[in-house]
Amino acid sequence: MKILSIDLGSSSIKAVEFESSFGRLELADYKIVEVTEPAIEAASVPAAEVVASAGEGAAESGSGSESKDAANSAEPPKRQLLTAGQIAAIRQIFREKDYKYDKLVVNVPRAWATSRVFHFPTKDRKVIQSSLVFELEDDIPFDLEKVTHDFAILNYDGHQSTIFTAVIQKNDLRDTISELQMIGLDPDVITTEPWALSQLLRRTIPVEYRDRPFCVVNLGAKQTGIHMFLGEGPVLSLSCPAAGDDLTRAIAQNYGLTFDQAEKAKIEGGFVLTKMHLSEHAATITKEQEKFSGVITDALVPIVREIKQALISYKAQTKLVPKAIFLTGGTSQLPNLQLYLEEILQIPVFQTKYMSQLVGDTLRLAESTESQIAVATGLAVSSIKAERFATINFRKDEFVKNRGWGSLSLKHYKRPLMFAAASLGFVYANIFAQWLILNRREAQQEQTLERSIKGVVGAVSPSVLRTYIVSPSVLRNDIKKEFAKYEQSNVVSPSKKSLSGFDLLNMVSKKMPRDVVIDVTQFDFKEEKLLVKGYLAPESSVDRLQGALDDTGVLTGVAVVKQEMVPKLGKRYFEITASVKGENNVETR
Repeated sequence: MKILSIDLGSSSIKAVEFESSFGRLELADYKIVEVTEPAIEAASVPAAEVVASAGEGAAESGSGSESKDAANSAEPPKRQLLTAGQIAAIRQIFREKDYKYDKLVVNVPRAWATSRVFHFPTKDRKVIQSSLVFELEDDIPFDLEKVTHDFAILNYDGHQSTIFTAVIQKNDLRDTISELQMIGLDPDVITTEPWALSQLLRRTIPVEYRDRPFCVVNLGAKQTGIHMFLGEGPVLSLSCPAAGDDLTRAIAQNYGLTFDQAEKAKIEGGFVLTKMHLSEHAATITKEQEKFSGVITDALVPIVREIKQALISYKAQTKLVPKAIFLTGGTSQLPNLQLYLEEILQIPVFQTKYMSQLVGDTLRLAESTESQIAVATGLAVSSIKAERFATINFRKDEFVKNRGWGSLSLKHYKRPLMFAAASLGFVYANIFAQWLILNRREAQQEQTLERSIKGVVGAVSPSVLRTYIVSPSVLRNDIKKEFAKYEQSNVVSPSKKSLSGFDLLNMVSKKMPRDVVIDVTQFDFKEEKLLVKGYLAPESSVDRLQGALDDTGVLTGVAVVKQEMVPKLGKRYFEITASVKGENNVETR
């Protein structure tokens, strides 16, 4: 599955493409496009040019009151959650590459969503879902009918559940979806920055900080996000208006540079000096370097103050102190910033590193790139194998994707439709091939049937043959009629009762006296002649055996052809012949 995540940042748009298969992630591509707003372009013009152009404009306009009246009569611009610069950056990303993805994930602008953490004395999700409405009604300063929310169960502690809830106004969410759809995007998942970072750290945080409180500071260009976590779940999220651009403006004011010049100076040569640097390396640090560092550290004061305030609020709510701070965002790459914050806050500070844990050591990104795409990566990770009660997604209920025909876009179904068309084509081709085979078999079976019918009924006309094939009952009735003609003429008279050799032997045995012991070695019929050979006990008479054969009534010409004593056996050997009477038809065996 291909996942495309887009971080809608205020200074840059970050798009990250992942391929997920069998539980593994592969980074396919990423893009970072700077957001250029008209206001920023005007601010980058040198002050002298601005004053000169303002003077020329005043001279040409004549009366200032007319300008004021025109300004007052002008309608206020329509509110947009995505600025013109953000929209242009998104279009540039898709203009440079035609992305093919299965799931699109975006985040709402940081200022348009808020989050809360609740604790419920139950593990029943239905009870939690119904109770959450009452909690939000007391905690959110908006009518619940005007907001939508989603929640995720962070953990269970006995019968108590910790719930993370994200809330956004319906109008803001509706406008965000509408503005994205106007530029050809229809996201499957819309979530928040804190949740994306929590899912990223859930997989990549160092082992020693798992299940322990920590803080993540996302230093952007226009805003700084401060997120407090406990057990890899977001507990508190704050947004600070002081960020990287404030550092740039401080450099521009102190050194008389344009905004672009100051930004270049910050990126290429910016740094901060800690007390350790000033004490241990005082001899090598110049006054100019110390002044430049002081300009940046003075601009960092509001950010540091907000971080301190977040730590105090976190401690007041949870009675816990964060064990570490993880930095991310483009401004976090400022040299020595990590050491500076450690010195001021007295808490270990680390740079957030995650990509090697996600995709392995085969891919290595620059630290600056990894910091910039952290939120976009978290967005992608949060949508992988996401269960209903283990994710934050505002695209549900009335905002569910493709809820009606009006939001249907065939472009998103191009691949499934092509697959369906190919499958149908294969099915129809298979049906046609089977039709050809069955048609051929039918012709062969029909020819065989015609031959069989002709073999039974003889030569018939083609019309009669077709009638027999179409209507088997007609053929069956005609055959029965033909058989009926031969029923009387084919009556077979019963044959005479035959006498078998076994029957004759049985007759002889019944006529044989009980005191005559006989050992028959041969009892044979050949050509209606009987031959009996065997042995008798010395005291037995052959004549009595001959008489028994005569008494059967079916033999004639019974004669003893040989008799003699066999001393070795102590028995009398004999041979008797006879003929079967003419009226008996004897079977030989």
